[in-house]
Amino acid sequence: GIPAATLYRLAREQAGTAFPVGEFNAWMQRHGLSLAAAAKALGLTRRTVIYYHCGQRPIPPYIGLACRGWEALQAERNAA
Repeated sequence: GIPAATLYRLAREQAGTAFPVGEFNAWMQRHGLSLAAAAKALGLTRRTVIYYHCGQRPIPPYIGLACRGWEALQAERNAA
C-alpha cells in the first residue's frame, strides 16, 4: 500500500494546500541546487529540504512562493 504520509501529502497537493514535490524538485534541478544549496537559498535546514525533496512532508504554499521569489531575484541579478 501507499504510506499514510504520502497519501496525506498528495491530498494536500490536490487540494491546493501544498506546493507539489515535482515542482519543488524541478526548481532545484533548473537551478542546479544541491540539497544544502536549496536549504541556504530558502533559509531552511538541509533536513527539511530532504523531507520536501523526498515527499516525506507536504510542502507549505509559502515555500512555493519563496522558490518563485528566489528565482525572480536570480533573474534580476543575471539581467543586471
